[in-house]
Amino acid sequence: MFTQSTNLQKLKHMSFTTTEESRYEIKEQPNARYLSTIESTLVVLKALNKHKVEAIQEESLSGFLNPFLEMVAYQKKLIDKGNAVRFRKKPTC
Repeated sequence: MFTQSTNLQKLKHMSFTTTEESRYEIKEQPNARYLSTIESTLVVLKALNKHKVEAIQEESLSGFLNPFLEMVAYQKKLIDKGNAVRFRKKPTC
C-alpha cells in the first residue's frame, strides 16, 4: 500500500533499531526484529520513558501487548482447528 500511495509516501516517518524480537508467530517476517505496529509502539513508549520524554507507569506498559498476544493465540487456535479461512486446504479433485 505504501509503495502505491503518493499520499502515504509524503508523510514523515521514522525508524529505529531494537534488540526486541517480534512475538507475532503467524506471519513470518524477513527478520526477527521486524516488529508489528503495536510491538513497535511499545518499544518507542519505553524509549520515551527512558529518556524522560514520557512518564508512563511500568504497570501500564507491562500489559500493553496483552490484546496482541491474545489475538495471536486466537489465530493459532483457529489454525490448529482448521477453522481459519486463510489456512484451509483446497480440496483435491
